[in-house]
Amino acid sequence: MEKIKNWFYKPAFTLICYAIALLIICYFGYTVNISYQSVVSYVEAGSISWGANFGEIVAYFMSNTFSYFFYAMTFVFFGKVISIIKPRAPKQEIVEEINDNVDDELIES
Repeated sequence: MEKIKNWFYKPAFTLICYAIALLIICYFGYTVNISYQSVVSYVEAGSISWGANFGEIVAYFMSNTFSYFFYAMTFVFFGKVISIIKPRAPKQEIVEEINDNVDDELIES
């Protein structure tokens, strides 16, 4: 439970990057499904075959779907980098740190 609680203390842009990556992954799955249905309809129509045109089928999938997978992984990478560069401490820890600093200043005075 503590891991989940700490996960939400990440910078806002990190969470936004993860949300965009999740949406893009969903769209990636949708484009894979649509591309597969298109290839199947071409095979059933007889315009291409799985064996003779396998290279063209792979190129079709690569050009129509894998760019979205790359975009999603890019957003995940940006989210990780921002999380590493700018960690955000939970509010309770900040309050305790301020109280410790105030106590130290009072003792020194």
